[in-house]
Amino acid sequence: MSEEKHRAFSSTGLTVLLLLASVTILSACAMDAATLAKGDRRKPVILAVTWKADDTCKVDDIVPDANLCEESHPEFCMPRSKWVQWQSMPPKKYRVYFSPFNTGSFNAGNGGKAKGKIDDNAPYALYKYSIVADGCDPDTQANDPHIRVDK
Repeated sequence: MSEEKHRAFSSTGLTVLLLLASVTILSACAMDAATLAKGDRRKPVILAVTWKADDTCKVDDIVPDANLCEESHPEFCMPRSKWVQWQSMPPKKYRVYFSPFNTGSFNAGNGGKAKGKIDDNAPYALYKYSIVADGCDPDTQANDPHIRVDK
């Protein structure tokens, strides 16, 4: 092989090697970012639910551990595909009804925890959902806070 052909081959080989290394590094970074984003969506946002002491059916307060809204929305916000978990204090049994969740409604298990995932295709909007404690009348004793499905 002539020296000129050897240099051309080495230069082309080096270029291909650098190109492959760059693609590998960029792919690894993209996969890490996707994994982190997916992991973040799986970690639920916790809503602390406290019940009125003198009324076993009435919620006193619901406090989120994060507000994912833009400044223009004072309501509690959740992006699509994100998990929400209610934690009742004191622990009690209740049911959550909410149309943007994949299942529509779900029960709080032992320990007062209820968990639902915002539907991947839920329209961006303000929603009213309901929390109804066991033994309470859903027509007259439901608690109806708001939640915004937001970007």
